[in-house]
Amino acid sequence: MSAPVADSAAYPEEVRELLRVCNEILMLGEPHIFRVWNNTGLTLTQIRILRSLREGPVPAGLLAELAGVSAPSLTRILTRLEELGLVTREVDAIDRRRIDVALTRGGSTFFKAPPILRFSAFERAARLMSAGDRVRITRTLRELRDAVRAQIPQDDVAVGSGLSSERILNSLDPNADT
Repeated sequence: MSAPVADSAAYPEEVRELLRVCNEILMLGEPHIFRVWNNTGLTLTQIRILRSLREGPVPAGLLAELAGVSAPSLTRILTRLEELGLVTREVDAIDRRRIDVALTRGGSTFFKAPPILRFSAFERAARLMSAGDRVRITRTLRELRDAVRAQIPQDDVAVGSGLSSERILNSLDPNADT
């Protein structure tokens, strides 16, 4: 595992530009994320947990790991999701220490609502592109997504590496030097 890069000048300009564009896309998506939060009352972590349950029940320990939260935080999140009627928790019949979490019928219907970006500028822009451009961009974004997912365990190292809150916030500014 390599150490995080401390100085942005230590990597190529095309890396810096890619990070700038990613930041800009994330910022363009923020209003849509806030709309989901306002309409559902669910946080992104709660939605991520619900998504993790779409294929079937998941042990609570694994769910905490997938969501990147501690066991006590997961307990609070699951309590809230149970209050909303979206999930259930059940003690495993064989291993009584294991708790399985599953979507309820209401939790399953949560995903039948229109996607976050439906009817947005993102959708309109995608419709204006040629089919070939959409395929090429989708392929490239999937490659980026997969590469980012492969680096997620290294984020734990980066978080403890002394990056200041100010530096992290500055990295979100598309006009700042990344």
